[in-house]
Amino acid sequence: NLPLKTVHTENAIKTIVKVKSFSFLPTGAFRSPIKSNDSVFFALKNGELQEWQTSQSNTNEFHFSHIKTFNIKNFIATRPVIYNDIIYFGEGSHDTHHARVYGFNLKTGTLAAHFQTKGHTEGSPLISQINGRTLLFAPAGKDGLYALELPALNPIWHINEGHLDASVSQSRYSTI
Repeated sequence: NLPLKTVHTENAIKTIVKVKSFSFLPTGAFRSPIKSNDSVFFALKNGELQEWQTSQSNTNEFHFSHIKTFNIKNFIATRPVIYNDIIYFGEGSHDTHHARVYGFNLKTGTLAAHFQTKGHTEGSPLISQINGRTLLFAPAGKDGLYALELPALNPIWHINEGHLDASVSQSRYSTI
């Protein structure tokens, strides 16, 4: 057990909580996990996307328990994104070709959609509303960038102006 500590700051006292219980949180994550409601999702190098439930007791103790695993058997380099109870993520690193973007239904655990690129999907995707459509922008390495309509991951457009590994982001001032 980690000790509970109190840190004094200039205007407030902040309590650092302790983790009470967990059973082997996953290792081998390439990107940061995401949190949705009471779950945390880890995308792992071994091809697993794991869901862990978090809970906090009234004594500021956190508990983690494994809920489910989605296994695609290929390295998951992207940070997942969630839209309407479907979690989307890509597979592969630089040495992966024809990598796929996956969508799994969080309620049923089943594959809801997938799309295959000619490159790898190392950069994390972005979901955005454009002209009444919900699109997932997925970088695909040497294959450029795709705009895929959700939930089915239908391709809307594709551009290839060079190798794109970066994650996609959008500021409030940008237009797509």
